[in-house]
Amino acid sequence: MRDKPHNNPQPRATVLPKNILRILCPVLLMFLLLASGCGEKTIVITNYPSFYQGKIKTIAVAPFRNATGVRNAGNIISDTLAGRIAANGTYKVYNRNDLLVLQNERDLRTELGLDNAAIAAKFRNVGKVQAVLVGTVTNFSATQQNDKRFERIPIQAYNPRTRQMYISGYRSRNYTFTKNEGNVAVTATLIRVSDGLPLFATPTAISDRRFAQGSPPSADRFACRSAAASQVVAKLVRIFCVTRQTITVKESRDFRTASSLYDNKWDFTDSFKSTDAQGYLVLRLPASCDRNRFRITIIRKGTRESLFEHKFVWTKKFGGFGYGFKPSKIVEKAGGPGEFVAKFYSGPAPVMTHKFRIR
Repeated sequence: MRDKPHNNPQPRATVLPKNILRILCPVLLMFLLLASGCGEKTIVITNYPSFYQGKIKTIAVAPFRNATGVRNAGNIISDTLAGRIAANGTYKVYNRNDLLVLQNERDLRTELGLDNAAIAAKFRNVGKVQAVLVGTVTNFSATQQNDKRFERIPIQAYNPRTRQMYISGYRSRNYTFTKNEGNVAVTATLIRVSDGLPLFATPTAISDRRFAQGSPPSADRFACRSAAASQVVAKLVRIFCVTRQTITVKESRDFRTASSLYDNKWDFTDSFKSTDAQGYLVLRLPASCDRNRFRITIIRKGTRESLFEHKFVWTKKFGGFGYGFKPSKIVEKAGGPGEFVAKFYSGPAPVMTHKFRIR
């Protein structure tokens, strides 16, 4: 007797309703964005100005020259900057009021119109500061633009027969759209008092722009200018002072193992032979990590004993740098081949890790 054929229908593709797709698509997009950021870690580092050697302990922040038509623009910037630098703690700071105690305002204004060498000579006579921060405010504007606009606003109504909302008509509205804007730009130079030479000068104007718009906008034009000035001062503090900053690194890109360097390109690999005499831990960090201390180690996976350790001070000329280790020595210390983990430390806990095998 023949067996009856089983009725096995082919599986059909599932079609999701459109409203479900509208919900799932943003969720899927968010998941993909989060997945793309996997492996990223943050490190708090000390950012040193390029000129900083730790020898300058005391500076004076002189009243900045005012190249704008806004009264007291130079004093506003220099007074705010002096306060921020004092709070930062890199230097002991003499502000404008301190300098006026040492000499009258008229003489001080005259001296600030001199060249760098003459300014340094004047402050050399004071004998209390090692460097003078001078500058010029080139932009300190607060503007407002008003635009007359017209719009038609739909009037919603409800139809009880269809149980739906519909547009029953329109109403007109005239309104003013306002854009408030603040722009601030400053140049600055730190002059060494001992010889009148500039320790550092901003190559271009340090600037910032802030705006608020709407009907009405959330801030007036003067608040926008104050916000821009605050940002410019913050940028100047980062340029001239030692600051703490947060950087982002990515394990899969910035901390890897390589077998060799050829034509200035690393031969990346996660597998070594127990007879290999040379391997490299390749580290990539931004220039802002210059003069920061770090540590790298290698352990056998699942253990705590350090088989390799190297402490170093990063220099910005490195960019990407390879620290050599000997796989044969690692295997000898570990008691045989297996899986290993390299760790990068900027403090007591590892920031980045990288797994590799010695076979």
